[in-house]
Amino acid sequence: MISKILWGARFTGALALAALLGLFAIQLGPVTPAAAVRQAPVTLILDNVALSLSTAFLPNTEFTVSEPGSISQLATAISWRPFRELTITAVPFGTRPGTETVPLAAPGAAPAYALALRNVRLAQGGQVTSGPAATLFGQRVIGQASVVNLNVDGPELKPILVVEWVVEAGQRLWIVRASQEQPAGTAGASSASAPGALSDLVLTSPAPGSPSTIRGAPGAASVATIPAAPAAGNLPFPAWWQGDCDNQTYSTATQGRSSYRLGAVYLGMPACGPRPYADGAPDVVVHFYPYSWGVLEWECVELSMRYLYLAYGVHPYQANGNTVVWHYSSAADGGALQKVANGTANGPPQAGDVLSYNSTSSVGHTSVVMSSTVDLNGNGTVAVIEQNNTPNGTSTLNVAKWYVMGNSGSVSGWLHNPAPLPLQMYIPLVEQ
Repeated sequence: MISKILWGARFTGALALAALLGLFAIQLGPVTPAAAVRQAPVTLILDNVALSLSTAFLPNTEFTVSEPGSISQLATAISWRPFRELTITAVPFGTRPGTETVPLAAPGAAPAYALALRNVRLAQGGQVTSGPAATLFGQRVIGQASVVNLNVDGPELKPILVVEWVVEAGQRLWIVRASQEQPAGTAGASSASAPGALSDLVLTSPAPGSPSTIRGAPGAASVATIPAAPAAGNLPFPAWWQGDCDNQTYSTATQGRSSYRLGAVYLGMPACGPRPYADGAPDVVVHFYPYSWGVLEWECVELSMRYLYLAYGVHPYQANGNTVVWHYSSAADGGALQKVANGTANGPPQAGDVLSYNSTSSVGHTSVVMSSTVDLNGNGTVAVIEQNNTPNGTSTLNVAKWYVMGNSGSVSGWLHNPAPLPLQMYIPLVEQ
C-alpha cells in the first residue's frame, strides 16, 4: 500500500521571503513578519530514512510515499489547479530511479545527476539558470531552475517553473524538486514567477544512511514455457514472444540472463522482469511486429504498450511513462481511447485504463488499472499492474476527491475506453 504520512500544520499565511532565483522576476504577496511564514516541520519516512522538511513552499502537508522495495523511492506533496508540487527522490548507491534519466547513483555523482537533469530541461525547451540555495542534510546546495511546458493535469501543456537540487547524503543521492504552474504564455526565465520562498527549504535526517528497502532480483526465474491458449476474456498471447515473458529472446540478447514473471497478472497479461533499474539488468529493444516502434523490455512503458496493442490494437508509439497518455493519438495509433485528466469528477480510472505519472520528472512512470473501487465522493483505491517499480508488479493507489495519488509521483491522467466495461471491473460504492 502507499504510505500516507501527515504531520505539521498547513501553511496559510502570506509569503514573505523572496528567493533569489537568477533571472527570474520575483512576484510575491504582501510582506508579513518572518514568523508568519515559518511552519512546523513535516516528518515522513522514505526508503527507510526518517526525514524532516521545512519550507513555506510546501503545497500540502500530506505526502504520498512509495512502497518499500519500489525502485522509484519518491515522496510527493501536491496541490491542484493551479498545479504546485514538491517531490523528494531517494536513490541508493548502485541503483537509479525508474522515473529519471540519470546514471547509477555512486559517491561523487551529484554533479552528473545535476547535469543529466539540466539536459532534460534543455531538451524540453527550457532555459536553465541558477536557482535558490536550499539546506539539504546540512549542506547549502544551489538549485537550477527552468520553465518547461508539461502535461501536469490534463491534455493542455502548461508552463511549469521547475527548481531542482541534487545532494549526496547517507549512501544515497537525493533529488529535491519544486514545481509551480505559471501564467499562460510564460515562455522563459525572464517572465516567470518564483514559487514562494524556496531559499528557506531545509531537509534533515538523523540517520540518512539507514539501509535501503530496494532489493535485487529474485533468486530464481519462472520456467520459460509458452502458456496454454488464453482463457475466454483474456488477452491473446503476444505473437512476438518466444517463451513466457519472451524469455528466449531476452536470454539471447543478454547472453543468458532469464526473464520471468514478477507476479501480477491482468487479463492473462503478466508483468515481467527483471526490473532494469532495480536489478541491474540491460534493456532489450523489442518490436511487436516488423518495423513497429521499438520498446524496451522490461520497462514500465513496455507493459502499457503491450496492453494497448493486445487490448485495443494501438500501435506502439514514442513516449516515456509520463507521456504515454498525452502522446496517444486515436487517428495515428489505431484506437479510440479518451484522455482523462486527473481529478475529473465522477470519472475515476477504471479497469483497463492506462495511467501516466510524474510529468515533472525526466521520464516518469506508467501502469495499467486492474480494478477500481471509488465511492460517490471520489474516494477509494485503484489497483494497478506495472513494471520496473514494485518487486511484485502491482501497487494500490489511493483516490481522494477524484484525484489519484500516484506512488511514483503525481498522476496526470489516463487513457480510458469509453465502451462499457464488465460490472465487476468498476464498483462505485454507495455512502452509508
